[in-house]
Amino acid sequence: MPPRIVRVTIDLKDPYVKVLEYGQLIKGKLTEDQASELVELEEVLMEFSDFASAEDINDEKRKELMGKKQRAEELKNLEGDHLSWTEQDVSTLNSLLIMMRTDWIPVYVENIPQELLVKMLDPNLTVHITGQPVTTISEEPEPIPVAATPAPVSDNVALVSEVISRIAVKPAMSANKDKPWVATKVNDGYHGLVYVSKDSPQGQQSLAGVVYAWPVKYLKDDWEPVNLALKADFGDKLDWVRTDPGKFSHWVVTF
Repeated sequence: MPPRIVRVTIDLKDPYVKVLEYGQLIKGKLTEDQASELVELEEVLMEFSDFASAEDINDEKRKELMGKKQRAEELKNLEGDHLSWTEQDVSTLNSLLIMMRTDWIPVYVENIPQELLVKMLDPNLTVHITGQPVTTISEEPEPIPVAATPAPVSDNVALVSEVISRIAVKPAMSANKDKPWVATKVNDGYHGLVYVSKDSPQGQQSLAGVVYAWPVKYLKDDWEPVNLALKADFGDKLDWVRTDPGKFSHWVVTF
């Protein structure tokens, strides 16, 4: 999962993230030796706080004092809290959503599944608020039956998809190279390696709060990176289910 502090650099005329950085707030604290050094430096600099006239301080002494003053400033900066930024690899960043609203916690999501993006950007998307539909349509609105409204992808499905899409290593199997970790449906097939859905891969009745993820290609060596990524984020919420035939074997995440 991304940390609480994120910095993004984009070019509004170029549809790609230039720089993505994760930030960490580091509490400033000096070691005992650094604290003692700062006290000694401040005592020395206090004697010259009025910066005696140039006639009283020669060039060599002035350089020495400036060096000590610079070192004191460095220690004071270490003493205060500061942010440490780590640049991320944007080559695996397929999509990015940032929502900012007054008095609301910001929403930041990386690598939203293509299936969800298509539904979010659908011009005929119907949003139900307190039972009353608010419809965005580019042309004259037409009545849309409730049954025809596409079911949105759940937040849990998006969360599992995001974890898989953030796998740092590349697929190792030759047949899987250059394929995205998260698969999307394309006509009657799939593009990618692991499909994530709230529906069971065996066509059984879906269970509330359960997300399924199953390989749509033979993974072999690529199975372990997916399992490790899911295990790291979901722990004992995760199970690997073997089926007969094995093509329906899948991961189950229970929220």
